[in-house]
Amino acid sequence: MNVRSNSSSQHFHEDYSDSAMPSSSLHQSESTSMETDIGSTTTTTTKDDAYPEQTEEDIAQLFKRLATRHIDLVRSNNWTHPDWTAVVAEDFRTFVPSAWPYPAADGRAEYIESSRVFKAANPAYDLVPTRMDAVVDPSQTEGRVWVTLHVYGHPPPLVRESVCIMHFQLTRRGWRLVRQEALRGPQEM
Repeated sequence: MNVRSNSSSQHFHEDYSDSAMPSSSLHQSESTSMETDIGSTTTTTTKDDAYPEQTEEDIAQLFKRLATRHIDLVRSNNWTHPDWTAVVAEDFRTFVPSAWPYPAADGRAEYIESSRVFKAANPAYDLVPTRMDAVVDPSQTEGRVWVTLHVYGHPPPLVRESVCIMHFQLTRRGWRLVRQEALRGPQEM
């Protein structure tokens, strides 16, 4: 059974400012023996004794916290914050419509750099989430967050309503954002 968890922006947004997100809210377990470096690829794991049991609702809420933190990192222009590593997989991929000037990326480093360049060229650009829906797969090793956003300032004074789908996987290092797809909204709201 899939769990869907709905929330409006007034209820899910947490301000982490410039402090690192508490590791207990990012990872399944602090005492896991699976904290070894796995190189440049995300390795999916199965649920086992290394991860404590969590309900699908708990995992859905975690997905929303991770999605919110990812959006906060993009909005803050803090491209060197350690939460990039804690939230986004090294082999992260993003897909955007070909007509959308926001760059697609292959890997976390490329995504951060292309986001930095894009935001520097478009200082009025901003993302404001208005709704999040999380879906946990029955395996409890992956899931998605559907985010409805208001996208401001590209170009000013345009505001678009867009949808972003963030895919999470349980890896040897905990939950990571591994893929993101953006669906561009209409020309104006």
